[in-house]
Amino acid sequence: MLAAQAIRPAANDLPLQLRKQRVDQIILAGMLANMCVESHCCEFLELGFEVGIVRDAVAAPKLPEGDGYLSALINFRYKANGLWTTDEVVKMLVQA
Repeated sequence: MLAAQAIRPAANDLPLQLRKQRVDQIILAGMLANMCVESHCCEFLELGFEVGIVRDAVAAPKLPEGDGYLSALINFRYKANGLWTTDEVVKMLVQA
């Protein structure tokens, strides 16, 4: 597993570089769960990667019209291959 950099996969050769290293699983975390993290998740999934999200290492705004964090978590449940806490990810990485 490898934590991906916060850059658009389609705008660079990151997917190619990951494949050269035989990486097919990605763990995402970041500032805007309902925007950037969700967008990266979708792009990597479309490219055939397995994607996990660190639920307590993402954030999103809460506005009177809605809760971006809750919205992102709901979408991650449908899209991502895994949704974990930081502690769970650390344990998985130590075991690997």
